[in-house]
Amino acid sequence: MRACSQLCIFWRELVAQGPMPSRLRVLAAVFGYDELSQGRAAQATLRDKVLQRLHARPPTFSSRNCRAYRAIRAEVEWTRGAFDQLVALTNITVDEDLASRSRRVLFSVFFDNASSALAVCGVSASLRSSFLSRSFKRRSSELVTRFLVEHYECPSGLVFYVLDRHPQRRKVLVAVRANEDYDLAGLRPRYPLERLFVDKSTLPGLPVRFEALLSWRDSATSSRSEVDPLLVSGKLSFCVPISVVEGAGRDVAALVS
Repeated sequence: MRACSQLCIFWRELVAQGPMPSRLRVLAAVFGYDELSQGRAAQATLRDKVLQRLHARPPTFSSRNCRAYRAIRAEVEWTRGAFDQLVALTNITVDEDLASRSRRVLFSVFFDNASSALAVCGVSASLRSSFLSRSFKRRSSELVTRFLVEHYECPSGLVFYVLDRHPQRRKVLVAVRANEDYDLAGLRPRYPLERLFVDKSTLPGLPVRFEALLSWRDSATSSRSEVDPLLVSGKLSFCVPISVVEGAGRDVAALVS
């Protein structure tokens, strides 16, 4: 009788906290059930994939082609319900896009910087700081450095490191050198990076926003067969732009520090 009375008191307190509690909220309160367990599992799986990519040495390219290595990407299979829990867990804002022809659903989360993107994947603050700039030695003992910073390369060979966008002014804040010549003796660029605003038209094809992205797209097969939309499986994808330079790239490192 006493246990029943305590349960009634507990129920009234739970209801008083807000709207009628769901079964998951009741289980979470009574038995310690984690109602975001799938979201945490999805985050952990994605984090492992992202860390694997971040620890990997950039592929061997020529100096020019090395800049084509533009992003770190990771992809895992998870349900819509797990994605929704990940959203609730990290308190992020989601854009929904429903393709008119295929009727497939795409949820996207955009980030203003690489650090906040890695945070949503569950990467710790100390690791996020270390991955913003990371150097690697090739088998030839040559040093290359990867930065989590966006870049744009012109046909002329000039590389613009994109620091900020000002769409209302149609301006982009960049860091760029007067010339991309490299001093082989000193193992550093001949010209320093300079910060300046350029017209958006100077960089044709530059994405409208920073390309750090978390997205979930449903599987066409699963969406047709599953009755419950939360059980529909799909691809949870992560992308963050990078730049790879020869040497230590200390002036580029200053852009992300």
